[in-house]
Amino acid sequence: MITRIVKMSIKKDKVADFIKYFEIFNEKIKKFDGCEHHDFLEDKNAQNIFFTYTTWKTERQIERYRRSETHRLHKEKMQEFYNKEDTAWTVEKM
Repeated sequence: MITRIVKMSIKKDKVADFIKYFEIFNEKIKKFDGCEHHDFLEDKNAQNIFFTYTTWKTERQIERYRRSETHRLHKEKMQEFYNKEDTAWTVEKM
């Protein structure tokens, strides 16, 4: 299993719209082939910082998602919310 963690910094005036959008997007990624688990998290101390924590069966499935139309449209939409580029890590248990 592979885990993908993404940190997103959102424009403060766009947080409510971002949350509405992301609640819909969450359902799409959860249904994507290979996605085992997906959490949408808010930073405890900063109301405009969010994370996703997603586990995938294989790295190949992450790559298939990254090349998908779903991901392309999502990345496009996210540009209106970001106040800086997202940061992502791909990790696995030791």
